[in-house]
Amino acid sequence: MPYFQRKSWQATIDDFPKIASIDSTQHFSFAKAAEAILTSETLRKQRSNGPFRNRKEICAGEVGIVVLSISATSDGGPVSLDFSASDLRSQLGDAIPGCNVSLSPQKVEIAPGGRQVLEVHVSVPDRTEPGIYVGRVFGSGPEPIDFLLEFEVSSDA
Repeated sequence: MPYFQRKSWQATIDDFPKIASIDSTQHFSFAKAAEAILTSETLRKQRSNGPFRNRKEICAGEVGIVVLSISATSDGGPVSLDFSASDLRSQLGDAIPGCNVSLSPQKVEIAPGGRQVLEVHVSVPDRTEPGIYVGRVFGSGPEPIDFLLEFEVSSDA
């Protein structure tokens, strides 16, 4: 994921499963500790479906871009997905229509262990009210996925 999400340090720590503390009376195994850490990181990645944000605020009339990297597990078959996007809505009910969201490519076939980049371009209509707009990108196929997106529209012209 090429973007960063800002969180407090406590929220970041709380996201990870707890790893058993080390008992000094028992023999310490670095292999078991490494396995526990890798397992907790893997579980965290599997739950990660967003929100993915545009790096900077965008103004009405501009285009915001989010780039997503999608990978297929190496132990399964090929992954085939057709992408579509929902409307993006603000908390106040304002919307950026789904027809203003372009996805490239719209259809992918990912080989086992392979990776595909998906670009999401959002064209913000003129006179769009400032705020954070939230929507989803859906990948339909045998193993459907979806990603939560956030774009912040600025009041600056």
